Amino acid sequence: MRDLSEQIFTLSLQIAIFTCHILVATLYIIFLILGHISNVCAHPISSTKSIPYSIALRIKRICSDPIVLQKRFKEYDRYLIARGYDANIVQQQFNKANVKSRVELLKPKQKSSSPAKKVRWLWIIIQTCLILEIL
Repeated sequence: MRDLSEQIFTLSLQIAIFTCHILVATLYIIFLILGHISNVCAHPISSTKSIPYSIALRIKRICSDPIVLQKRFKEYDRYLIARGYDANIVQQQFNKANVKSRVELLKPKQKSSSPAKKVRWLWIIIQTCLILEIL
């Protein structure tokens, strides 16, 4: 028979794990309501748009032949849709990338460090904590 302190420790650990599950589920629902994640996958909405766009830009940089470019676009379009991406978003982002000229895409660009994104996510976390505190 276990002594009382072990039982209390085990019970408190189970409560902590259960609380974490509730917290994660609550955060998921809040982010879903705020529109930061889609209901199909756990990626933020911005990622579901930026990933197809980034892939299309990379294909455009790599392929110099327009026929091969269109072939690769179709290939990766089907691949992303098979992976669960929305077909309309994928097509929209591929069209957006196709408008840019290859010469422009091959020019090196200066990357800037933007603290605004970090501040935005910090603000979301603070708001989530405040909402959970109210509940």
